[in-house]
Amino acid sequence: MQLMEKRGSRRLLQLSAGSGVLTSLLLIVGSSLPPGETLSNTLLALAGFLTPLWMTGVYRLQRHKIGKLGRSGYIIGVVGVLLISARLLAAILETRLGIIEIQRLFATQPGALITGISIAMFVWGVMALGTASLVAGEISRTATVLWMVGLMQTVLSISALSGLFAIAGITWSSYRLWMSAGAERNGISPETPPPGSSLQATSSKPGGRMLALDALRGLIMILMAIDHASLFIRRSHPFELWNIPLPHYNSAAAFLTRFVTHPCAPGFFFLMGAGVILFAASRRQMGWSQLRIARHLALRGLLLILLEQLVLDPILGGELNFKDLQVFYGLGGVLVVCALLVGLNRYILMTIGVGIILATQVLPPALQDLGLYPEPLSLLLLVPGGSQGWFVLYPVFPWSGISLLGMAFGHELLRDRERGYRLALWVGGSALPSSWWCAWRAVSAISDRQLGPGGSIFSMWSSIRPAWSSRC
Repeated sequence: MQLMEKRGSRRLLQLSAGSGVLTSLLLIVGSSLPPGETLSNTLLALAGFLTPLWMTGVYRLQRHKIGKLGRSGYIIGVVGVLLISARLLAAILETRLGIIEIQRLFATQPGALITGISIAMFVWGVMALGTASLVAGEISRTATVLWMVGLMQTVLSISALSGLFAIAGITWSSYRLWMSAGAERNGISPETPPPGSSLQATSSKPGGRMLALDALRGLIMILMAIDHASLFIRRSHPFELWNIPLPHYNSAAAFLTRFVTHPCAPGFFFLMGAGVILFAASRRQMGWSQLRIARHLALRGLLLILLEQLVLDPILGGELNFKDLQVFYGLGGVLVVCALLVGLNRYILMTIGVGIILATQVLPPALQDLGLYPEPLSLLLLVPGGSQGWFVLYPVFPWSGISLLGMAFGHELLRDRERGYRLALWVGGSALPSSWWCAWRAVSAISDRQLGPGGSIFSMWSSIRPAWSSRC
């Protein structure tokens, strides 16, 4: 019985590898044809129907290592791509056979909704399966990133470059599947980890999630959803930068909606810093070296930047724009900084973090006086803003300070979790009244000096600074 199962597993991997290569060939030809043509739709539909077989091989190769996330991603992704392929097939039948009922079906609101849900299912499935594959490590991480980005962009019809990513990633992964099938034929199974491996050592590790951090992360996501709902429902989203006029609010409700969402970005950066330390501690228990931990974190940071440039920006803007760098760039860049400093103790991290936050308060006017703003490098690293086609919302240096404070907090949680929570409550509770007082006094100072047309916070700095300092 076991021999038959091994033969079946080997043949499945070989079949999946072959389907992956064939899928790549279909994508090569289909993406080279004008979009919307019958032949192009036919080839892409065939590639879509073959993709689940290739995904089955990816799942089968590492099913003992990818966990619930990988399994759910595999199932949902397969369902999504089959529905998308069925939609392409319907378009072909509509064109070739003139079946008007199909056209009417997908022209209705339910039909459009099904198409949107199918795309969302496939994109989420690819992200989940790919993320689990990156952790499992059975398939090259470079290949996994390529097919993740390529498949997500291909289904969204973003750019011709996406087809190349998908083709390279699928072909590379298919080679790995074929080699694994050969290994199983020689009696070497890639599925079961050897006794005493890090995977087995961690499978019985007791759960140690810090629910307070998860709850805070969830609260931040709720606040972020409120902020984004203000944009998509109210069609209004005030924006604050150091060198643009202050926003004007027509009502207290509009102001409070924006006000309560300001902890979102600092909260995410702070929690990311704490997570870096908790992750590093858990990996040291698994036997990882300091270099391996830093390399893993840096790779994740670079992957975040890559995902923003190749997936998120094209979805939001409709095209690739490597000069538009927003929150994923900030998070990814800061994560690379955290990777470089992950070995430092909490006192050094806290000192550097506080120093960066204090330095950030004088950076904008100093850089402008030196003529370094708005040079692209200063935008990327030091001060948010836009110039020469560049737009950077979260430069690396200022936000690194918050994440480094989060890393110091992570060290405190490792030493004594309850003491760390009490410390956070004490520090946060003490900071709130003083920050509200300074903010109120600063607003009072600003209200005495109204911004003229084209005025900015910086243009008022020299006149506001004495009043602001004396009132705080």
